[in-house]
Amino acid sequence: MKMYQEIVGSPVISALINNLIPIASEEIYYVWGVKNEITKLRQTLLGILAVLTDAEKQLEKETFMVWLQNLKEVVYQSDDILDEIAYETLRRKMEVQGRVQRKVNNFFSLSNPLLFRLKMSHKIKHLNQILDHVAREKDQLGLRVRTSCSGAAATSTSSGLRHKGTFSHLDVDENHEMGTKRLRHVCFALGNEFSTIPEAMYQETNLRTFIASTPKFINDAYAAQIFTKFRCLRVLDLSDSAIIDLPSSVAKLKHLRYLDLSNSQVTNLPDSLTSLYNLQTLILKNCFKLKGHPRKMKKLINLRHLMICKTGRNEWIPPMPSKVRNLRSLHYLPIFVVGNKKKGFGIEELRDLNLLGGKLQMHNLDNVRDNEAEAGCLKEKQHILRLELHWPEIDNSSGIVSDGFAVLEGLQPHQNLKRLGIYNYVGSKFSTWMTNPNSLLLNLVLVVLKNCYLCEKLPPLGLLPCLKILKIEGLYSVQSIGGEFYGGNDVSSFPLLEELSLVDMLNLVVWSDEASSSSFPRLEQLKVKYCHKLTIMPTRFPSLKVLEFEDCNGNPVSSLVENNLSSLTSIQIKLCEELVFLPRRLLIGNDILHSLVIWNCQRFEGFYPDQDLEEEEEEHVELLPNSALYTLCLFDCPTLISWPDLHGFNSLSFLLVIGCKRKKYISSGIECLPKLEYLGIGGFSEELDSFPFPAANIDEEGNAVGNYFPSLSLLYIYGWYKLKCLPHQIQYLTSLQTLHM
Repeated sequence: MKMYQEIVGSPVISALINNLIPIASEEIYYVWGVKNEITKLRQTLLGILAVLTDAEKQLEKETFMVWLQNLKEVVYQSDDILDEIAYETLRRKMEVQGRVQRKVNNFFSLSNPLLFRLKMSHKIKHLNQILDHVAREKDQLGLRVRTSCSGAAATSTSSGLRHKGTFSHLDVDENHEMGTKRLRHVCFALGNEFSTIPEAMYQETNLRTFIASTPKFINDAYAAQIFTKFRCLRVLDLSDSAIIDLPSSVAKLKHLRYLDLSNSQVTNLPDSLTSLYNLQTLILKNCFKLKGHPRKMKKLINLRHLMICKTGRNEWIPPMPSKVRNLRSLHYLPIFVVGNKKKGFGIEELRDLNLLGGKLQMHNLDNVRDNEAEAGCLKEKQHILRLELHWPEIDNSSGIVSDGFAVLEGLQPHQNLKRLGIYNYVGSKFSTWMTNPNSLLLNLVLVVLKNCYLCEKLPPLGLLPCLKILKIEGLYSVQSIGGEFYGGNDVSSFPLLEELSLVDMLNLVVWSDEASSSSFPRLEQLKVKYCHKLTIMPTRFPSLKVLEFEDCNGNPVSSLVENNLSSLTSIQIKLCEELVFLPRRLLIGNDILHSLVIWNCQRFEGFYPDQDLEEEEEEHVELLPNSALYTLCLFDCPTLISWPDLHGFNSLSFLLVIGCKRKKYISSGIECLPKLEYLGIGGFSEELDSFPFPAANIDEEGNAVGNYFPSLSLLYIYGWYKLKCLPHQIQYLTSLQTLHM
């Protein structure tokens, strides 16, 4: 059995008391007629808090350890009682608001305010008696206020402490002494589906945290027991559990702050869940069988975090709760799905949720009418740092009824926004808060524009001073990128941009370089994919390190590589038929380039100093060493004739040369590469009937002499029609572990 027992020290108890004292100062307790008892409780706690620093210095004495443990238990009980009073106050407030308060209460019911007041008064008096005893003990132990820290003792928050009480990992197949009622936090494991929670466990009625570490064995019956027995729970994690119908007894957990049911089998949430007025976090991610939310979700007035998720069928599980406007304490609502306004799913539901922060994804914006978008008041939500605006995916060939411009215009976010994504936008131009230099969101760090099919011009994103990542994809109507993109010819554009992606720009022909020569000073990664018509683009980026070109016109590639040789560390070129050559200096003595991948470039012939030397005999083309390159991949380049001499490429660990059908031999030197671990070769000229594997020097005893592929551990051989046998040199590969053919 693994047991994790926290150290009982004064900083831990100080944190508990410091959290408790402000609560004990609230006026709601005076309403219940327990003012004197609460005041006495608070004063006693303050007195004890003042001597805790002295107690910490004497922790090695067992008597002090016992005193601190007893003190902590009383503090926990105090917290439970004060929380119960606060809960009852909330409950009655919600009843009055809901107009369900009955005129005649059952006098003997605990909901009767008089009986509840008497009950709480009795509990607090009992606590004060225990605290008085603890306070007398501190005097007997000789604890006193230290003058050097007397001022700090009552104000310290000990905010860095998070673990309050005893935390244990319990396995029911192992023995563990339970029933002390001092266990507060537990991660519980059932050995198998036939295991049961031991009866002694149910005696730990003061548990505050319950985490099921073997959740697949937690079903409805176990859940009901947990809800009934552990009524002091603050944190309950039943994620991945087998619960189907969440028992209505969940309402007994009146102290609960955090409930995680993600990835569970739950299909129904009882209406009683809405009586958890203290609940702050409800996680329902991947609850794919859940049919909906309980009625009257608005009663969860302290709910701060509500999480749902999307299925692969473009459905939301569970559906959005209606009338979220009533959940005014919400701090985190990562997804909002716009629906029927009359049923409480309109965009105006966001109007008063000005505490929302972090990420907000808005979906189904086609349900927003032109004059409704401003009702969401996004401009007032200063804590939202990441905003994604999603229209439904559409068939680009079909007609579009609504332009969408007015909706996007009304969704203007607060200036604090740092990340913006616009998806499937159906307008022909972007909003003024994206195009007007006086209205730009100057704190943006990341911008994603995806599948905005009808937009013909890009906004002046070059004017965003903090922008680091820009991804543009699927803007089919954009034919040229010019000065409007940079923001003007007399300014330094994209001063902090580090990553730029242009993907699926089917009609983009020209990306002009008409802006200032100081544009893109920090651009490190450039990805251009599926831009088949692009023939003109900037070729000089002073800080460029990573270049990816895929399924594009290959004409700009050679110049792009040539002009950035001094900075490029990784190059990946795929499906660029027009690419014929790359500059030889890419590999000659280059101590910067780490990775070079050329994939399925049908016309690529090799590495040449310039185009005038394309006729040069391949045996005369020798490339000097490269001490930095560790990955070289030449795949399916059938016209490749210029083969690099790899002598001196001492860092090369991954080499792939496959499908280069004009090759009749392998470059010399690869057998001596000291760090080569992965080698994939084959698919050479079909005129060959044997594999041109590098020769090995063999001594009289039949062993390879010298370093012959000293580090090669994986060999992939790709054959062809006429190949009759494997290379016999394989027998000399002493480090080989894996062979694929």
